[in-house]
Amino acid sequence: PIRLLPCSWRSRPKWRAAKTDVAEGVGQRIDKWLWFARIVKTRAIASGLVEAGQVRVNRHKITKPGYQVGPGDVLTVALHGRVRVLKILACAQRRGPAPAAQILYEATAMTNLDGQIPQKGDATPNGTC
Repeated sequence: PIRLLPCSWRSRPKWRAAKTDVAEGVGQRIDKWLWFARIVKTRAIASGLVEAGQVRVNRHKITKPGYQVGPGDVLTVALHGRVRVLKILACAQRRGPAPAAQILYEATAMTNLDGQIPQKGDATPNGTC
């Protein structure tokens, strides 16, 4: 006969979503979103990036990988010596191909395609004052 052990999982409290301004069902953990949007290769790297303080949400430094983000939030990510500013447009249910991941966010004017911050041009001709 098979001996059944007490099920400790039944006595555990149900998981509760973090209290944020994001409506339930719309938000997503920041580490999952970074991974689903293909900003980083693995979820572990995304988690480490957040814990290291390399990610900001709406100008606030985030150190918890479980922080909830949603459409409308602006992320500032310092990665590979570059700073990327991304506006979240949607959350995904799974990690899909690259074209599907690019629909999840919009790179703001602050970030060029190569990740460099655009420099101001000189207002006067030939650099004279």
